[in-house]
Amino acid sequence: MPQKGKPFIELSGPSGGTLLAVPSLHGRRRFASLVRQCFFARRPDAIAVELPATLEKTILQGVERLPYLSVVSYQDYNQELEMVRQILPITPEDSLIEAVRLGVENDIPVHFIDRDVLGHDPTPIKVLDDYLVDLMGLEEYYSRVLPIIQSQPNDPVSNDRELEMAVRVKNLLDQGQTVLLVCGMAHFAPIRNMLSPEAPGLPADIPPGGVTQREQTLYGLAQESFPYVLDSMPFLVFLYELSRRGLKNSDFPGLVPLPNTRGGERRAAVETYQESLSDAVEKLRQGATLGEALDDYDAFCDLVRGAVDLYSREWNEQPSTTRLSTLLRFARNLALVKETLVPSRFQLVLAAKNTVNDDFAYQMLRLADHYPFVEEESELPEMKIEGDGRGEADGESLVLKLRLPRDLQNSTQIDELDLEEPPEELEEGSWQDRWEEGYMHVSHIPQDYKLEDFFTYLRNKCRRIIADQEVRLHPLQASMMDGLDLRETLRNLPRGKIFVRENLPAYGEVGPVVVIFHQPGQEHEYPHEMMWYAEHEEESDLALYSTEPGKRFDGPGISRCQYGGLLSLFPPTGREFVWGNPRYEGHHSRAETLLKAAIDLSRKPIVTYAAVQGPTLEMQSLAASRGIRIMHIPLDSLSADLLKKIRTFHVLADRYIRPLAYKYIRG
Repeated sequence: MPQKGKPFIELSGPSGGTLLAVPSLHGRRRFASLVRQCFFARRPDAIAVELPATLEKTILQGVERLPYLSVVSYQDYNQELEMVRQILPITPEDSLIEAVRLGVENDIPVHFIDRDVLGHDPTPIKVLDDYLVDLMGLEEYYSRVLPIIQSQPNDPVSNDRELEMAVRVKNLLDQGQTVLLVCGMAHFAPIRNMLSPEAPGLPADIPPGGVTQREQTLYGLAQESFPYVLDSMPFLVFLYELSRRGLKNSDFPGLVPLPNTRGGERRAAVETYQESLSDAVEKLRQGATLGEALDDYDAFCDLVRGAVDLYSREWNEQPSTTRLSTLLRFARNLALVKETLVPSRFQLVLAAKNTVNDDFAYQMLRLADHYPFVEEESELPEMKIEGDGRGEADGESLVLKLRLPRDLQNSTQIDELDLEEPPEELEEGSWQDRWEEGYMHVSHIPQDYKLEDFFTYLRNKCRRIIADQEVRLHPLQASMMDGLDLRETLRNLPRGKIFVRENLPAYGEVGPVVVIFHQPGQEHEYPHEMMWYAEHEEESDLALYSTEPGKRFDGPGISRCQYGGLLSLFPPTGREFVWGNPRYEGHHSRAETLLKAAIDLSRKPIVTYAAVQGPTLEMQSLAASRGIRIMHIPLDSLSADLLKKIRTFHVLADRYIRPLAYKYIRG
């Protein structure tokens, strides 16, 4: 979305110079973007930021590490004189950090003008959704927010800080410089008033405050803490970081969360990921350009498209466009209910869970929390930060306070969604090492039960369809026959006629079931052919083709596969074989091979065929010559969620894994 109005508020200094102010909400990506736009539009002579000089050296070290994230930490005291740890995250989406970063990259002097105080305990201000900045411009937005800010109680500590900041800005303006001022929205109005010509004269300098030096430490931020510290979604910060160099996430297609399953696919993804990461860091270290402003809803579309790719990679299927458009509308409406214009991370994942399924919501959450720039080996100690204001560093638990009033994200809402995370592999390659090729492979028993229930459901559905087709309707005469047909009676109500049903004798019992899960032309994706014989009388003999076992692992010796197509022969005999049988060879597709085998082996007059397309004329002629009827059930008439659960199955390396498999296989 094009930015409306100027990305700054321009003022003339009392004795010369020009002030370009970007009053900001801390930790909000939109204001960092405004700082960048202002910088490249006017190229200021100096930059002044609401940060104390006592922290300057450590902040600059953290800025030089970007895009890797850091935290400046130092000891302080709360109002009860209890020791706490003040923290200042060094992250790309904060306007103050962006200003410092631009100054460093372009050799513009950066002045840290804030006053350092003890017991600094700011609270975030609740203002209008900052998405309005794009709609009405910064100056108009600030004028709307100002009454809310002024209604907050006055803080004497803030008065001292604002006075010092105003004096330091005035000293820069007196030199005739164009100064870019980046400060919190709550401080800009007092600073502007002090710099106005009508205000009393400011002192030439301010005596140093009570804090003139700090013992401070620069920590690397732990990866699991990214969702708590970064703006609403780490993925949006990643997009913003790329936009600083005029790049897009599509420029680095390998820089996405790794597959959940283990095996060759994951190893290949890791290699691609590392190459893309090195390339991205090298390009980002070259400095910022103006780039394009990042619109939230465009970013959400990128997020949804990325989640679709991850979901397709994981489950070999894609949600329908109808569901995806419903997802975006639902997320927008959830935001409006909360009186915001942009949905949060929680609202997007909740919408994904309720419009698609849990697995898609989990992939969306993984991508929303994805910020790829993590140092594998860092010289800095690591700090973990949680959303409740607690953290851990140097082996001890800490009570944390943010120096700048920004909200830490809360994980409670996401936890309430109950999205189950897959188990982690403790040692790389151990799951695949447990796998052995051969004839000891077995199925996962709970999935066998679900598959048999699915076959029973299809047979019953076939019976219902046949029963509906074998009905004759007659006007009521001397007998009610098999009961009143309400639909036909209502249709003929103006004619004053009542219709009754006559159920004709059933055509026969339903025998084999053939299910083809894939779309036409996708058969090559399922190279593995297998006969799987029943282990007891309640199971079917199965002829199936699927993805290759031993390629993707959900646990030790537990290989995840997907059916391409399968044939259920019930009751089982344990003698029939399909693949390699000369009787069924010579057909163009394996779907036709399964259907021909079903016709040949059926001892009952009906064969159920569930597929996207109906049987070919050749198969219908063959069935008719045997006195068999093929009942086609379109795959679209079945629940997509049900098909996904049935289509995915697991092959276990041997029987000894069965007692442990439930710990690794969901559902």
